[in-house]
Amino acid sequence: MHKKVGLFLTFAFVFASWGMAQEVSLKVAFDPEEHVIYGTEEVRFTSAPGEVAFMLLANLGREPNPYISPRARDSTYPWGFDPSWTRIEGVSWRSGGEEGALDYDLRDFPLILQTYSLKEGIMTVKLPRGEAGTLVIRFRTRFPHQAMGEPGWLDGIHTWRFGWHPILLPEIPGNWEELPLYLPAYPYSLELSLPPGWVAALPGDRVTEEREGKGTVYHVSFARTVRSISLYIAEKGSISSFELAGEGPEIQAWYLPGDEDRVRALATYIPEILSWYGERFGPYPHKRLLLVEHPNTEGTSFAADGVVYLSRWYFSRTDLTAKGALSRAMQYVLAHELAHQWWGIGIGVDFDRGNWLSEGMAQYLSISWFEDRYGAHGGNLFVPSGKGLGEELLRNYFGFVNLREHLTELPYMDTAFMGFDEAVVKPSREVRYHQEDYERLYDKGYLVLRALAHYVGEGTFYQALREARKEYAGGEITPEAFEELLEKVSGKDLKGFFADWVLGDAVADYRVLYLRVEPLGEGRYRVRTGLEWRGSGSLPVEVEFVGEGDERKVVTWNPKKPREELSLELPFPPRRVILDPGHYVLDTDRSNNAYPRRFRVIMGRNDLPLDAYYLVVLDPMSGAVSGGYLDRFAWAIYPGERLVAGRIRYGRTGELFGIAQAADGFRGRISWTQYLWHRPATGFTGEYWERAGELKLGVLKLDTGFVPFTEIHWHEGITAVRAGVLSLHYFQGHWRLWARDTEEVALAPRTYLDLSFGFGRAYGMPAGLDFGLDEFITAQGRGYSKVFLGGQLWLPPLVDEYSLGGALLLSRVDQYLFLHVARLNEGPWVGEGGMAFVAHMEALGGLFPVTLVGGLVVPLLPQPNLQGLIFFYSVRVGP
Repeated sequence: MHKKVGLFLTFAFVFASWGMAQEVSLKVAFDPEEHVIYGTEEVRFTSAPGEVAFMLLANLGREPNPYISPRARDSTYPWGFDPSWTRIEGVSWRSGGEEGALDYDLRDFPLILQTYSLKEGIMTVKLPRGEAGTLVIRFRTRFPHQAMGEPGWLDGIHTWRFGWHPILLPEIPGNWEELPLYLPAYPYSLELSLPPGWVAALPGDRVTEEREGKGTVYHVSFARTVRSISLYIAEKGSISSFELAGEGPEIQAWYLPGDEDRVRALATYIPEILSWYGERFGPYPHKRLLLVEHPNTEGTSFAADGVVYLSRWYFSRTDLTAKGALSRAMQYVLAHELAHQWWGIGIGVDFDRGNWLSEGMAQYLSISWFEDRYGAHGGNLFVPSGKGLGEELLRNYFGFVNLREHLTELPYMDTAFMGFDEAVVKPSREVRYHQEDYERLYDKGYLVLRALAHYVGEGTFYQALREARKEYAGGEITPEAFEELLEKVSGKDLKGFFADWVLGDAVADYRVLYLRVEPLGEGRYRVRTGLEWRGSGSLPVEVEFVGEGDERKVVTWNPKKPREELSLELPFPPRRVILDPGHYVLDTDRSNNAYPRRFRVIMGRNDLPLDAYYLVVLDPMSGAVSGGYLDRFAWAIYPGERLVAGRIRYGRTGELFGIAQAADGFRGRISWTQYLWHRPATGFTGEYWERAGELKLGVLKLDTGFVPFTEIHWHEGITAVRAGVLSLHYFQGHWRLWARDTEEVALAPRTYLDLSFGFGRAYGMPAGLDFGLDEFITAQGRGYSKVFLGGQLWLPPLVDEYSLGGALLLSRVDQYLFLHVARLNEGPWVGEGGMAFVAHMEALGGLFPVTLVGGLVVPLLPQPNLQGLIFFYSVRVGP
């Protein structure tokens, strides 16, 4: 999944409420030329309130985000900003056979998720209090053209899950700024008219279609209240469908051209997943289920009532290079989206404050199913079927990946290590680190629920989820209500747990200090182990003692003090003690969870243990011997080059780096890098952190002596696009200064001009610290001064995917024109220009990128050579 700054975020809402309307009927038509859905929404009341309010969510995308850069905006809108909106064309009241116009007011949407495009986000209407009748709203909503295609249109396919029509609020809040973001569940029905040549994939317990002239009219209804009737509209021939025979709900799948076999294969897992969920948490709530392949290539998948959408990104890469490369990953994504039929859609949440109970719970359900099917330990995600070169490469590079450890626990550990951890339940306006929202809600959200399930017992937790479904299906649940329900079912006081790990931002690091074993005779042993806990919150944690054979003993340590000694008698002498062997508690550092410390020796195949130091013996690519722990510290020895290197990271503060080489003399470098951060306004209501540069202080060791240096680098990509460096080196009374800056100017959608300027002077510096023409292909030389001018005109990329025999996928080609001019010392100006292509290719299920650059360059100064030179080189191979 990809993060997009500037998306009008509220279209991802998954809300719930009791509702006060008896029925909501939609009668609309689709205009493909204007990308508009238009018609009427009728809301029937048996006893009308004096006033009602509606959310016009499409208007949150009516204006562009003014804070972000054009390049960032273009990542969402590929051909420039394209608005969405809902226009109200009239409101009336029908009662007793008569209908009369009503006045309505439009007001700003409250500052909840975003700070722009808030005008006319809310509509209020006065009604005749106590009367029975029908409120009729005539509206028109426009689909925006955007890269994710939801809500909006992409490749001609129009998708909109929530908010394509006015959404009736269950009540008018006393304070609009404290509006909870629920999508109320109502008894919806839909009549959709499509022009000739168009077809729709629509969820519903009953869906019928009839011909009307040359077009088609669809009628949709559900047997129970739902939060939305999702739209998926496309030209005939651009999507096709089939039905999966069998017991249970009717399953209908829709696929894009060329993907029928892959969609059919994935669809066969749906009955199994639904059955697994149904046995544990209650049956699937609808008679029908749609699986829809969505045209976005962002890998973004999502769900609505009775439908799941999976990105074609997965289908085009599932067998790339290796057969079955993404098979299990697709099953997991499918299971996650299906889980929303129980949580987030079935049981609604406050998307602003409590989305943890939607996304975190969907993670919990889907990973639980996945581990029950494929096992919880070891490499369980990228397991190709069959033998072959591609399959062996996939096993070597990614075969170690464990879904829970590497895709959920590791991101949480990294977030906590960087100091960006915070509570999973928090209003957006209070969020301090919006850039980590995915990790906070999905990854930490899952880990909190897993810890909670272990704390109360998995069986008890499942029982609580069944009770929640009985009580809250079709309604909404708050974190406080969830806590109360769990306390009722488990009989435990959970106030401390929720205060620390749900509503608070507690962190913990558990460690084993020592293990001492004393024989007592008669096969008994006194065992003492030192345990330590650091942080702001703790949980009971399992302690496992492991003997020489299969002997194991597990006890529970409930920390009372930061450091304690655990003493017990065992019938065997343990050789190792392990804290939290099942990884049930949230722990920011697992390298110290065992005594003696664990080491993982890696030979040939990749690995990334979370609870051990790694040691790579003679890496086949570099010939190095290396070691470390995650990316927190690492070292490497290159015997053939007589070189050693190492670095230590200190969270978001910075890192220490050193390198030394003993070949033809002794050379090296040691430096401290201070990370530089800023918090730009991005359109979010909370704070967003961007790493905007680095300050480096260090010393070079050359054959001629020591050279102190300082460098400052800057780079931005969200609110502006720029990058640069200013460096100063000092050597025995002499110095070297270099400055360079690049600024980007947007000329048109996906068309940008990068302008660069560089200047440097060096006096009495050792060889290698003068200046070269590194930016040039056709010119060489070195000097003590340099002036550089450059320009790159980026043209719209070519984004049509192209398979290279099933081994590689060409996903995008960037193209740009360039012009470089420079001068060394007092010599002549040199210049060159040309055109370059950057080919972005993927292998191994899209997990292994390959970037190649090629093009044509022509020398311009001092003498033009119009024959030119074709160049080609690799920029990046591998993750």
